[in-house]
Amino acid sequence: MKRTKTLCAVTTVLMAVLLVALSVSIPIGALDTVTTSNQNKIDSVLREKINSMSDSDKVPVSVWFEDIDYKEVKNQVEERLKSDTRAFTVSQKAIDLAFYDVENTLTDIELSTDVLCDTYSEITTEEVKAVIEEERAVASKMYQEHNQSMVNELLDSALETLKIDSTEEFAIDYVCRYAPNADLALTKSQILSAVANNKVTEINYIDASTDPSVEHNGIEEDEELDDPYDMTYFNVTGLATARDAWGLDGTGMNVGMIEDQGRPHSISTLGHVEYVYGNSNPTVHATLVAETMVETSYREDGVLLFMGAIPKANLYTASTVGSQSVKEAAEALLDCGVIAINCSFSYPKDNPLFNNIYGDIAKWYDHISVQHNVHLILTSSNEGANGVPYTNTSYNAIVVGSCYNDGLILSDSSYIIANDFMNKPDLVAPGYRVRATNGTGTSFAAPMVTSAVVQLSQASPILLANPTLMKAILLSGSTITNAMNVDTDVFSDANGTESAISHIYGAGMLNVTKAYTAFTDGYYETETMSPYSRSVQFRKNISRAKGKTVRVCLTWNKMNSVATPHETGVVSSGILDNFMLTVTTPSGVVYSAQNLYDNKQMISFIASESGSYTFNVSRFGTGVSDEIVRFSLAYSVQS
Repeated sequence: MKRTKTLCAVTTVLMAVLLVALSVSIPIGALDTVTTSNQNKIDSVLREKINSMSDSDKVPVSVWFEDIDYKEVKNQVEERLKSDTRAFTVSQKAIDLAFYDVENTLTDIELSTDVLCDTYSEITTEEVKAVIEEERAVASKMYQEHNQSMVNELLDSALETLKIDSTEEFAIDYVCRYAPNADLALTKSQILSAVANNKVTEINYIDASTDPSVEHNGIEEDEELDDPYDMTYFNVTGLATARDAWGLDGTGMNVGMIEDQGRPHSISTLGHVEYVYGNSNPTVHATLVAETMVETSYREDGVLLFMGAIPKANLYTASTVGSQSVKEAAEALLDCGVIAINCSFSYPKDNPLFNNIYGDIAKWYDHISVQHNVHLILTSSNEGANGVPYTNTSYNAIVVGSCYNDGLILSDSSYIIANDFMNKPDLVAPGYRVRATNGTGTSFAAPMVTSAVVQLSQASPILLANPTLMKAILLSGSTITNAMNVDTDVFSDANGTESAISHIYGAGMLNVTKAYTAFTDGYYETETMSPYSRSVQFRKNISRAKGKTVRVCLTWNKMNSVATPHETGVVSSGILDNFMLTVTTPSGVVYSAQNLYDNKQMISFIASESGSYTFNVSRFGTGVSDEIVRFSLAYSVQS
């Protein structure tokens, strides 16, 4: 059965690139003359570059600054909402929920599910979306002013302090609007001058020679789509049940999608799709990803052949137009009020240097997830054991591998095998011949998870406003299929400390039905922990646990900014906090998960008894930032 896609003209919206040429001359200093603390602000790749650079060489870099004051953001949002003309009133509780990490009104109080349900029972999804919309408007304005001021300060320092007298180019590629960050092209001297500024937290090298690539196998742009219309993957993941039985069809939800080549074709059966940034050329890849999410109903002879998982969602699409445009594309989507962004692309994997490291784009993803309540879903890539590309090693995002409908992994689905690094992927989803015979790869597994995120956000403002809880719910509710039972990493050993996360499968295969059931049953906790707190304990009576698989997941935010006022003048890039999860059974058997290199822990075991279980969350070791960190715990009981 053939179906030909048609093209239509779409107005291209390109953000301007600002290039500033200035007269500068800076005495060239060697890296070994820079203080150790300032050297630590420069990533390892850039350090090597500096040591081999000539005086006139320039390299593209990403410069991170101190953050804006988020308490001031909240104050402005409250003032704006007081005079808002919406048909509904936004409550203070909705504001507090959306600003959970900032104005920590419930700090050090056990935020049990009973407290959550009571405190936020009357809050609507529309209220939370309104708060997020206002937060982004206020924060974006403050970031533009703050970041431009920082760029000007770096320039002034070069001009005045270093006595410039000849011509060099100081180029501004992009000044971010949602993070304390700017992409610049700098000489060695300019880098060393910038790193000496105590308001600069980090400088990362950007590999401008690489372009993004989509994560699929075998799609040719000039071929017609051979559609099998097999929707089995919607059934095994629970997406069809959530859509049809529970009415979680994406109504009223804005979802974003970034591609590397273009936008979806204009097709009458696609729902609300709006192209907002980047390359406007329509592509088959973008079309298949979009259809998986928002195709409304493709019928022949009155027979429904295909429907997307969230057909009534509003889809906003953007595409990259080069190696440094991911930030612009994502920020254009944030402007549209998206609650989730699907990224079915990564950067080329041919350079081992850029696999299995924490890259600048990944760090940027982590920042916007925390500060702007956006759920990020990334592919793990299709390079198997070669690893996950540096753009997609985000801690806070949900990174997705691809499998067959029975959960058996696709051989080229990427994963990180190193034990001294984060575990990625976080989970897997069907990615074999999704939507079409040529739709195979992690590109098509990711929109499955994005659809689940949108469905659960539609179901609850608590999940909408809390990416850590969303991730914990999805991972604890994922399925350990028969196909992956050979992988012992998905089960915990009593008295051990290994996190029950498989290198290859992550926590397991997506199952939104189990995740949603656990949420509605109240099988979760979420709260913040201050730097001065070290542990919190929960007791749960699990009455039907015996003989079933109990799966417990702990997640917490990777903080990449200072979220409090800067009275001290001390600024540092966020470190990864260490958390340990312990579950004690009624008879005293102890299961623990302690991975020092990740911001999630997982415990899975077949319970030998029902009764009162104890969950303990500990923040420990030298890896403790000065941040108030949100964490979430979720568990499921599965037959």
